[in-house]
Amino acid sequence: LTQKMHRIELGGEAIGNPGLYVRSVMKKNMERQGIDIPDEKQATRGGNNFHVGDTNLESIISSFDIQQSDLNEKCLIALSRSPIQTAKYALDVFAKQTRRREMKGIKKILDPSSYILAVLRNAPESLNEHGIEESPNIPPGADGTAQHERDEPGLKREISYRTSSVSDAEQMNGDSTNTKFKQLQPTLSEDYAGMLQAQNTQEGIIEEQITTHGFPEPSEETSYNSISSQSERVSIEYANRCISYLANLETPIIKLSGVGPKSEKSFHKLGLYTLRDLLWHFPRHFVDRSKLCHNIREVPDGDIGTFLVKVNANRARHNTVPCTDEAGNDFAVTFFYGQSRQGRMAASASLEKLCKMSEAPVIVSGKVKHSEKGTGIFNPDHVVSRDEASNVLGVEPVYGLAAGLTKKKLVSAIEEALKVAHDLLSVLPESLPDSVLEELSWPKLADALVLSHKPKEFTEFPMNSPARQRLAFEELCMQQAQLALTRWRLKYLLNDHSSQLSEPDLMYRTWQSSPLVSAAVSALPFELRPSQQECLEELWADAIGRNNGRMLRLLQGDVGSGKTCLGYLLGLGCIESRQGGGRVVAILAPTQLLASQHAQTIGRFADALNNAEPSSTIKNVRIELLTGGVTASKREDLLSKLEEISTDEAVFLVGTHALLTPDVVNRLKNLPGVSTSKGKGLALAVIDEEQRLGVKQREKLAMCAAHSLYMSATPIPRTIALKGSSGLMDF
Repeated sequence: LTQKMHRIELGGEAIGNPGLYVRSVMKKNMERQGIDIPDEKQATRGGNNFHVGDTNLESIISSFDIQQSDLNEKCLIALSRSPIQTAKYALDVFAKQTRRREMKGIKKILDPSSYILAVLRNAPESLNEHGIEESPNIPPGADGTAQHERDEPGLKREISYRTSSVSDAEQMNGDSTNTKFKQLQPTLSEDYAGMLQAQNTQEGIIEEQITTHGFPEPSEETSYNSISSQSERVSIEYANRCISYLANLETPIIKLSGVGPKSEKSFHKLGLYTLRDLLWHFPRHFVDRSKLCHNIREVPDGDIGTFLVKVNANRARHNTVPCTDEAGNDFAVTFFYGQSRQGRMAASASLEKLCKMSEAPVIVSGKVKHSEKGTGIFNPDHVVSRDEASNVLGVEPVYGLAAGLTKKKLVSAIEEALKVAHDLLSVLPESLPDSVLEELSWPKLADALVLSHKPKEFTEFPMNSPARQRLAFEELCMQQAQLALTRWRLKYLLNDHSSQLSEPDLMYRTWQSSPLVSAAVSALPFELRPSQQECLEELWADAIGRNNGRMLRLLQGDVGSGKTCLGYLLGLGCIESRQGGGRVVAILAPTQLLASQHAQTIGRFADALNNAEPSSTIKNVRIELLTGGVTASKREDLLSKLEEISTDEAVFLVGTHALLTPDVVNRLKNLPGVSTSKGKGLALAVIDEEQRLGVKQREKLAMCAAHSLYMSATPIPRTIALKGSSGLMDF
């Protein structure tokens, strides 16, 4: 690098072969230090003479009934660089999967090398000498190191140098060269080590010898399904291709050919705005026109039938044409589109078209009608010549339509969306593992989308088809992932009101150790029942004991079971433990009567607690009521008192929808915390009778608090659906 910069400064010629230059410098340095120079011809790996430790790789591969010629050099090098247990494990997994596919009649693995490389990347850390797992699998990067660093620590420092004149075999040197190079490396001077490091950064002359972890450039031959290692890198070009295809899915429908402002409104009536919407606009059902029916009398009344008929044009009368099927049965084909002038003209045109095709057999498809007057087809769906049979025969999708939108225009738009989706999904990796798809006999995502719109075979229940099940599973998985991400964002990322406390600030692990809450429980006019104590312990652990972010919980109990009491006790604990927010707890009730009842109940509890004089930093607990009947001046005085609350006070603000007005929400959100380093807002938001309040109404108050507690005797189904480990709230 120094010589390179020197030549640039003097305006001289650049070094023609940087790799050869560095190697010559290294050789001179080795000669001065008396180090034996390895013979390149001996060091170069000859043919396929790979080794795993002291064992020939070819013998290991053949022991699993695998031909070494089926594996490319990249795979062989990865196997030779891996511990012998890991190599045996990868080969054993591949051999078992191959036998399993042969037994089940599944097509064989197209790229054995990519499959084995994927197994190597995710191989268990602890394997015995036979390649069998001895301990649970630790995913790559779980302990902060890459997979190949844990497999063989010596490989971390292995590097190879590349020149333009060195062959591919010389770039991937053998075990003997690696051993000598590792012996050589510690003797290199710091100057030359710095040169190598700089050269790696500037020109990429040296690279990691673990070549199995590179992300290949996208191509038709590349198997992206085998890419699963956490240490892989994605090229900018590949990412840009994916983003461009994703952007194409958001193309407005009006950009499609044949779609104007008028028909665009018809698409919008169906909720279709982009190509992505078209992909998920599935048919309501399918019509089976895949087979020709020879006898019209065998088709039940009202069913769809497709026939090859002879048209008796000479006997046509009014809007009816007599026809004969292949079995010799006579029936009538009738066209009637109403008494209007346009309807009569359309029926006449259809009749004339059919009569002109009478010289050769014609394919007619439509609903069969049996009556006392005879058998016939009324307003057939398709009338085509025998040469155009491919346009009719098959499984026809039936979509929901809107006024001004024809079936032909909708199908054309969906086909264009499928083309864009195919281009995208040919680049993106498959979202589900191949093993899952094989076990459930599901198609890949691109094939599932096509089969959902254009199935190869008719099915009476399309929702039970493997393609629709695959898409439904994908949709549910994405929904669960979105819920989990939203839960994480609500608990940690968007919680501006909770504080990151150090371990000494976690004052009370249980409610029994809290002076204020234990005194409040003792001052209650009744004893807590076991179910109340159990719920209080769970609430306490979530909001106070673990300090694991925002608490989002639903407390379900019958009317009069003591839910309000638990909200009162938890509010005291949140204020005393200083887990976030200020010294105010808000309780939202749907009616003024219920809010007044809560204020009276909690007021009695608070009076008893104040008279007990607990040995806590909180000396006074008071209740405030805010409803729609409170005047503006009194509301302003109340909010001002909350903003100037003393350090030894705790306030329970009980209210109705008056708590949700923009001014009040903004003031509550910015209530001062327990100190300048703690979060602002409410210490706890309690929403009672949550099923009687709107979703956005509840969120307004919940986003003002460090923790949120929903209470209900009869929660709505949406709330129940959002509970659990994958939902937004705990139960």
